[in-house]
Amino acid sequence: MRWPHILRPIAIRPRHLRNDGIGRVASAILSAGLCAGLASCGSGIGGCLFCTTSTVRQFAYVANAGSNNVSAYSVDTESGVLTAVPGAPFAAGTGPTSVALANTINTPITSFPELSVQFAYAVNSGSGSVSAYSVDAVSGALASLPGSPFAAGSGPISMTILTGYGPNAGQNTLTLGANFAYVVNHDSNNVSAFTIDSAKGTLAPLPGSPFAAASGPVSLTILGHFAYVVDNGSNGVSAYGLDSTTGALTPVPGSPFATGSSPVSLTAAETAGQSTFVYVANSASGDVSAYSLDATTGALTPVARSPFQAGNKPVAVAVAGGFAYVLNQGSNNISGYAIDTSTGSLTAVAGSPFAVGANPVQLTVFFSLMYAVNTGGNSVSAFAVGSTGALTPLPGSPYATGTQPAGLTTFVSGQRVTPVSHQYFGLVPNGGSNDVSAYTLDAPGGQYNGILSAVSGSPFAAGTNPDSVATITTTVTVPAH
Repeated sequence: MRWPHILRPIAIRPRHLRNDGIGRVASAILSAGLCAGLASCGSGIGGCLFCTTSTVRQFAYVANAGSNNVSAYSVDTESGVLTAVPGAPFAAGTGPTSVALANTINTPITSFPELSVQFAYAVNSGSGSVSAYSVDAVSGALASLPGSPFAAGSGPISMTILTGYGPNAGQNTLTLGANFAYVVNHDSNNVSAFTIDSAKGTLAPLPGSPFAAASGPVSLTILGHFAYVVDNGSNGVSAYGLDSTTGALTPVPGSPFATGSSPVSLTAAETAGQSTFVYVANSASGDVSAYSLDATTGALTPVARSPFQAGNKPVAVAVAGGFAYVLNQGSNNISGYAIDTSTGSLTAVAGSPFAVGANPVQLTVFFSLMYAVNTGGNSVSAFAVGSTGALTPLPGSPYATGTQPAGLTTFVSGQRVTPVSHQYFGLVPNGGSNDVSAYTLDAPGGQYNGILSAVSGSPFAAGTNPDSVATITTTVTVPAH
């Protein structure tokens, strides 16, 4: 069974990017990335971890639900042009609807020149499984892992990956942490949980897996030490404590927490006062539920005046700065709200709602920009997010895509070691025309402005009914001396 794109979010949650006390090594990873390609050395976690020279490569992977395979491309880090990887497409199970990617550290970094090992996973909705692959850091080719495909529940529609690693105190090394994967099974109403072997990428079910959810789960979001599953069929959110050592999920007291009718999307906002608020878009009731999150228990408490009215048939909710936005598929617009940093309450911003194209399915926030993918309009509407929360269309918006675009994946060029040479790209899988539209998000001369400009040769052929795109950066590293 194929589900609307917005019901199948892909979340890759490296622990070092979360301020939750699990695997805090942001400075170590950043310094390692900055060192790549510079052939310089430093001491301590704040400096370079070892002396190397590196080549950075970028790859993109597309799940083709109709042809049961994964298309793979190398991405030119300057132009954004896609070139098919040798051997592509790679076989998957039945009805792959998404690809998830994982980076794991499989050895102390001082004794091995590579920062991480890359793996790819295709969620096969039709066959109830996950196909697992290793990613060749040089070519981007996928190789099936031993034991693949790995059994999931019935009707899996999304996969969330949590990788963990941490600094070895007093040494220029990174120590290994646990790596977990969570697959939301819509038809069997549960979550399959796995450990990821950091060296091999293979999946092993966690004790107690699968973990029960309520009816019709569609997504899983990790917030700190807790995980939240949106239950579309039972109008609620199932909340779990997440054990950082074992990966096990334990229901939070009071879970599931009531939402509006047919919830489809969840996001969170952390205020300057460190309060966390959670927002859920409810498709059938045309509103957004708002909650405060208890950082100790994980419980969700509705904020005053929740739920807040949105447009017709909301399909996504996102946060940009101090504002929340709801994409309304039925009314072809975006509702914008200012977030009260003390209470989490929402107040409509001036000018809301903001018009988009026909039948929008996905909302993407990229820096201070917002993009709505319009399946019915074969286009992407693009906006700048203003200081008041108002959305201003970018010049030339909406931008043409192929037929029946399913979503937009935005990413930064792999050439991150030279900030002035940053390139920004966007990829759109087009389910009706069986191809991928590729764009730069830069103005001439590299001045970033978010305008979508088709790259040379776009669109690029994919398999049948391409449904989602994921990108990964690999670093081919050798000792400098």
